Amino acid sequence: MKTDNHTYKTMIDLNQVFQTEELKVNFLKGLLNIAKADGIVADEELLFFKNAAISLAISEDQINELITIAVSMENVIDLNFENKQQAIMLLREGIQLCYIDSKYGEKEKRIINNIAKHLNVSINTLDKIEHWVTEGINWIDRGNDLLSLEV
Repeated sequence: MKTDNHTYKTMIDLNQVFQTEELKVNFLKGLLNIAKADGIVADEELLFFKNAAISLAISEDQINELITIAVSMENVIDLNFENKQQAIMLLREGIQLCYIDSKYGEKEKRIINNIAKHLNVSINTLDKIEHWVTEGINWIDRGNDLLSLEV
């Protein structure tokens, strides 16, 4: 789509990356593992998870089942994906999830690093993902600051 000599771009949708039920469930399990990295699954983290699950057309019953299973288990990295794009998408969304409470703590960084290692994602790629997420958060903050310029 073109707008005034600029191309309008959209993000790749989760459904484009995770096309099978198994891949969707693995992605969601990964998010839940990340959410509980600091020992607490905050309401904001659950909302992030539920929104991701809903966008993947996961039923409410299955969402609740995944939450129950994940909360009762230790952090287990048993994630299998078909390609690097899926691994990178989990890490990208997972790091955004970590920032829900405005901080990306050491426990969260440790699980993100463990997941990246398990999925054979290089440190260089992980650094780029972390940088992209941080830039995005800063961009949103600057946009929100614009709203108070003329107040």
